[in-house]
Amino acid sequence: MNKNLGDAITEISAARMTGVLSVSIKNDNNQLKFFFRDGTVYHVTYSSCRNLECLVRLGALEVERGFFILGAKMEVAHPITIRTEDIITKIKNLNKIIAWSDSAVSSSSEGSGTALSSGSDLARLEEELLTMLGPVGGIVLDRALQECGVQKGGPMPKQTFHSLVQTISRQIPEEYQKKILALFAF
Repeated sequence: MNKNLGDAITEISAARMTGVLSVSIKNDNNQLKFFFRDGTVYHVTYSSCRNLECLVRLGALEVERGFFILGAKMEVAHPITIRTEDIITKIKNLNKIIAWSDSAVSSSSEGSGTALSSGSDLARLEEELLTMLGPVGGIVLDRALQECGVQKGGPMPKQTFHSLVQTISRQIPEEYQKKILALFAF
């Protein structure tokens, strides 16, 4: 089902959810991300831009799919200063339509969001990246963790781990992408 991005943000805000809304961009490995805390947008990222700059650039972007990772957080030094209602109004006016379904919201209580056992899959992923790429593998993992808004250590929902693997696969040389996806995609 297709939905206006502003309507998706409205639903997340009205439900007072905490997590990250990740929106894929056509022909771009970077994702537009809206971070929510109790239904309030507190941070927006896209590529190297942050907050207001991302909202300005959104007009020129062609959005594709959106999904929400419940519970994902990111600590930021400078949260966005624009009210969530103003963000919603601006985005609704842009009429950006995303592919969205009820399953686009993942949580740790759903089948696709079952927690991984104490980070063992993440440790295996890190080991594989270090074997393939050497010290650069650790850098790629750290960058992907930051981009996905998750912290190293402890369990994470499977959907979050899957998003992390997808993010990593877009950041590594093509000859390693298939191997990483084959080993860690569900």
